[in-house]
Amino acid sequence: MRIFPLPVASALAVFAPRILAGSSALIIASSVSLAAPITRTYDFTVINVHDQTGNNVPAPVNPVAGSITITYDPSLGTITNQTAGITVHSLNVSVASPIAFSYSAANTDEIQIGGLDQGTGGLTDGVADFLLDIFDASGPSPFFGNMDYTVQATTISAGQFSDFAADSRADGSVTVAATGVPEPLSIAVLGVGLLGVIAVRKNR
Repeated sequence: MRIFPLPVASALAVFAPRILAGSSALIIASSVSLAAPITRTYDFTVINVHDQTGNNVPAPVNPVAGSITITYDPSLGTITNQTAGITVHSLNVSVASPIAFSYSAANTDEIQIGGLDQGTGGLTDGVADFLLDIFDASGPSPFFGNMDYTVQATTISAGQFSDFAADSRADGSVTVAATGVPEPLSIAVLGVGLLGVIAVRKNR
């Protein structure tokens, strides 16, 4: 059986639409992959916790430890006082208000976790409140930034509204575990495959 090569013009007419369709699929899939939420569980421990106000009140909880899972999209750039997408598995200090998180890509990829009484970036004296800063939160090596907590006024002497924290970043540690989230690359590959099948069928 003899095989007759297609003329160049005929070959282009047959294959060009398929190549263009594949390229379009890659562009679309790439744009989809840029925005993908991540889910991470942050486990933290903070030692050497003591009164920061000079009242010399013994820290009621020392060390402070917890485990918190957060789902968020770093491509948004900024998230403020969000209660959806956060699960507190454990935390050994009391918090009187709902716990939320904020995110700032510009501020060293920072996640703030804390009570909503004054938002995640502030504490209220005389109220059980808490805040935690984690930097490089969406990166490969998140690290501890800061931790403070306050207690109910009835637990310390009148007028001695104290907040408790560690002195330095060396007193805190953060470990992180990613959980099962669809990978952007998998979504992109699926998109390319589907659009490729459609293009082939249209050209038959």
